[in-house]
Amino acid sequence: MLETGQFSFGRVGVAFILYGLFMAFVAGPELGRRTIEAQNWTSICEQTLVKNAVSKEPPTAKLPQLDMCMLIFGHLGRDGQEYCEVHKGFWNGPLDQVVNAVDAKNRALQNWRMDQATTNSVDQCACASSLTLERRRLDFALFTASARIITSPSIQNLHSELKASLSAPHCALKG
Repeated sequence: MLETGQFSFGRVGVAFILYGLFMAFVAGPELGRRTIEAQNWTSICEQTLVKNAVSKEPPTAKLPQLDMCMLIFGHLGRDGQEYCEVHKGFWNGPLDQVVNAVDAKNRALQNWRMDQATTNSVDQCACASSLTLERRRLDFALFTASARIITSPSIQNLHSELKASLSAPHCALKG
């Protein structure tokens, strides 16, 4: 070790290495996690993913309600209308049941898909946070070690970094 008087470069070097390791593996990631939380990333991310899922969801087609009695007997004029008022349930009952069952099934499927999108969004957003913290570990360590004086572009554009991590294959598969 190089010695100059009572000052030892070896001890200072070891201290810097220990400080750097502490910043890289403990303090940096913790400050990064807190910074991400302060930006309200989780709720913004979940809202964005659910909004995207809703926009991609095809509109549920409402099946038309057919009045079979009027289709068959409507051309008879007033007599056909009176007949249909008396016997409407006979002509429309089975058809209405089928149409209502199909509509209910479509609504249930759409609700299930929206529930899945909401549930999976939590996992995807957490994955994006973790991936960003891991990819930018040294940036957060420098940011922490410098008492937030030195801010890398990836920290300045943290929201963009998080969005990029969200669309990364690893996190996209969580959905």
